Parts: sequence; C-alpha cells; structure tokens
Amino acid sequence: HREAEEAIAGATMRGQVAGEQAASAVAESENELARQKAELESRAKSEEEIIGRESLELIHPDDHERARRRRAAALGTGEASMIGAVDMRRVRIDGTSFLSSNFATVIEWEGRRAMLVSIIDITEFKNAQVALAESEQRFRDFAQSAADRFWETDETHRIVFTSAHRDRGLV
Repeated sequence: HREAEEAIAGATMRGQVAGEQAASAVAESENELARQKAELESRAKSEEEIIGRESLELIHPDDHERARRRRAAALGTGEASMIGAVDMRRVRIDGTSFLSSNFATVIEWEGRRAMLVSIIDITEFKNAQVALAESEQRFRDFAQSAADRFWETDETHRIVFTSAHRDRGLV
C-alpha cells in the first residue's frame, strides 16, 4: 500500500512539473510570436517608407559619388554579373548612419537592367576590429616597455612571442 502511495505521489509530482514546463513553453512561444509579429510589422512599415525613394537617399552623402560610379560601371557592361563586395556608409530611414558591406548583382527586372543589392550591417564588426587593434597596440607598448621578460607560447608550447629586445641585451 505504501509503495502505491509513493508511486502515485511521484507521478503526481512529475505531472505537476510537466504541466509547469508546458505552461512555460507556451508562454515562451507566445512571447516569441509577439516579438516576430512586431518585427514583421516594423519591416512592413520600413518597406512602405523605402518604396519609391532614390537609392542614393539610403547612402551616406560622402559615398554618393563612389556609388554612382560603381552603378554606372556595372549597368554599362551589357551583361549580367556579380559585382564585388564594397564597404560604405549607409543611412537608415531614421537618419542614423551605419557601416555596411554591399554585394550587388546585375539582373534583368521588368525588361530593364537593374542591380540587386544585399546590404549587411558591419558596424559592430568594424568596432570590434578597432577595439582589437587598440588592445594589440597596448599589449605591444607594454611588451616593449616591460622591465621583465615574458613570452607567449602556442598550443604545442613553442615560443611565438617574447618581450626581450636585442638592443637591451636580454636575448
């Protein structure tokens, strides 16, 4: 009789836990659906604001001439082609600027040559590159001015860097 009660209590507890997990999963799904709906509504609003604009309005003024030259060169070739990636500054609908990497392909659209452009926001990537370069420079400055010798090894324990300098007689 006791074993049956323990089994029932265990099953009840497992059922409660499963119910709580299911409720949590439903709540998470509802939150995700609401987030996706808001994102789609935002995109639709953004698309409405973009349609009909001259493409140069979405390029930073300092990059207009370069964009004009690339577009003229690409569309003037007379053949469909992939245009290499180019980094440039873009302007969002709200007027803020961002760095982008742009990939373009010349296509035929409604009987005319056009460019299909993929734009990737690379602002965070570029900021990370700058931060890394600054960090590396601080490390080099420290290594060159350190009174003690230190070194770096790779995964096979080979020395790949040392702070010692020949001109200080430390080697």
